[in-house]
Amino acid sequence: MRRIPLVLLCVAVTSCGQAVAPEADPTPAIPAVERIGTIGCVACEDVESIVPVALDVVGDRVFLRDEYEPLIRVFNLAGNLQFTFGKFGEGPGELSPFATPVFSTADGQLLAYGLTKLQLFDQEGQYVEAYDWPPRIPMAHQYNAGLNRLFVLTAPMGASGIDLEAMEVVAYNPGAAEFGPHVVVPGAGIPMADTEDGRRPLVGAMAVRGDGQIVLADDENYRMYWYTPDGEPAGEFGRDLPRPSLTPREIERDEEIRVSTGSTQPLLEAAPHFGGAGLFFDGADRLWVQTRRWSGEGMDRTETIFDVFDPEGAYLGEVLVPVPLSSTRYPVLTVRGDTMVGGYLDDALEWTVGIWRIVG
Repeated sequence: MRRIPLVLLCVAVTSCGQAVAPEADPTPAIPAVERIGTIGCVACEDVESIVPVALDVVGDRVFLRDEYEPLIRVFNLAGNLQFTFGKFGEGPGELSPFATPVFSTADGQLLAYGLTKLQLFDQEGQYVEAYDWPPRIPMAHQYNAGLNRLFVLTAPMGASGIDLEAMEVVAYNPGAAEFGPHVVVPGAGIPMADTEDGRRPLVGAMAVRGDGQIVLADDENYRMYWYTPDGEPAGEFGRDLPRPSLTPREIERDEEIRVSTGSTQPLLEAAPHFGGAGLFFDGADRLWVQTRRWSGEGMDRTETIFDVFDPEGAYLGEVLVPVPLSSTRYPVLTVRGDTMVGGYLDDALEWTVGIWRIVG
């Protein structure tokens, strides 16, 4: 499969040509991306404690926050800081100590949620109101601006912990009289498997198309499950590929964790096909999958390989971004229309955020 090389610029815009997938007939165009901005060195004074930030895009702004500082930073697409807001606490307008996912609404307001509430801020970061919700563990989440709905793949908290057998997709409507939760895909519609530890869901990633159709994804077997906006199963698709190998650095990290925790679990033999935050639809309703595949050279990933599917689920081809975008710990990749934002450690091990435009 031919990959598309991308030219990286710090802030300037450059054009990338389109490639054609050799396996399709007639051959559709594979989208490309071009770098249009950089937000450099986020918290680089303490590289070892860097964790991915939550991102979203609205208009010409990017919103960032990290795990340890309950402060939301607002940048423009050129990477210039505009203002900050937010503080630690559990009161109105205060953020929880957990990494708070952030979503920008169609009118530029901000949604930020913790375990027990969703908060709404205006375009200047001023607190507007909060919505309480029952304690749930979010596995994946996406805000659909056209529908003004926050979709969450979630499992409720039971008496003995997370009740994975009751996993479902719920939706919330900020500003509406009936906020939610509204069950979109009930637990009975979630693909499950029987394991030694009981029944467990096969899916852990989600993407929501502009019209409200939902894709739930199995990262172990590379299967995608379609659902209508009403939550009815509508087919499945995917790729028949072996799971990608771990990088030498990932093996080292796994061994370090085993030693520090005294774990007796066997070492992982292969990586998942993609991370839980690595799926999104672009403005043309193509599904992008941020894979864990890598070149097999060196100690760790130096690039990111996306698989792209057309709006009907047919595979188009690969798009390569020559930086190792993160997607495995917290959401650090977001798309609004044709703008993509992602975080990664650069060559100097500084946490950096890149901004790309999807073309084609």
